[in-house]
Amino acid sequence: MKNILICCEESNKNWVLVIKMFGMITDWKEEKNLQCIIVKDEVLSIDNYDKVVIINPTKDTSINEFKFKDVEKGVYQLDIRGYEWEDGKITDNAKLNLEQSFQYLTRRISEWLSIRKKLPISFLNNI
Repeated sequence: MKNILICCEESNKNWVLVIKMFGMITDWKEEKNLQCIIVKDEVLSIDNYDKVVIINPTKDTSINEFKFKDVEKGVYQLDIRGYEWEDGKITDNAKLNLEQSFQYLTRRISEWLSIRKKLPISFLNNI
């Protein structure tokens, strides 16, 4: 089983989207009983992981909803477009972007772990 780290850069202070994404991933991994997915906000080293996904909320207007990109071998960055996230709140558009990026990320993780190949057909709609 591969180890996958979901984290964020310490310098990214847009914690509202990060915390929401961490919660969604944690719930999903527990529901699927995926012990190999680690969710951390502070990471000293990425050497012990097969895959690393850095969650990066951004107000970058060149990103429509989200963007998933290779940073280096086995390391990816998931940029999620936000608009305003003051006082622990995010806009409806940012919520939609968060949900779309979560759906994409869970499909990607499922591919990495070959989950779809091991589940009966009736379970595939829940991934």
